[in-house]
Amino acid sequence: MKKDYIQQLQIRAFSVGCIIALILGLWQLKYGLGLLLGLIISQINFIIRQNYVDELLFRGSFTLSLFMFNTMINYGLMILAFTIAVIWPQYFSIYMVGLGLLVLKLVLYLSEMKFKKKGSRP
Repeated sequence: MKKDYIQQLQIRAFSVGCIIALILGLWQLKYGLGLLLGLIISQINFIIRQNYVDELLFRGSFTLSLFMFNTMINYGLMILAFTIAVIWPQYFSIYMVGLGLLVLKLVLYLSEMKFKKKGSRP
């Protein structure tokens, strides 16, 4: 049930982010593309992290090499997004890439705060 709830939030955050990216893209293309790049990398990182945590909990054993590999992939993807924004600043805004990387985390945090305030769980 919690996994379905998180997937719904993930899809909702991505959909809203894409709509905002489209609106920003109509205003200035580099803002829309930067936000979209950040959103895509954030979604990929979230899926990788979610699969890693599921595997860790069900397998029940922690290996440092798998943790390091997962961490390097996550940070490597974020570095790739920022590098793309630095190499092609005319197409991607580095600020919007950073915002796109934070959108999913902010949506999850705010929705959990809302449920905590209500005193209910999904």
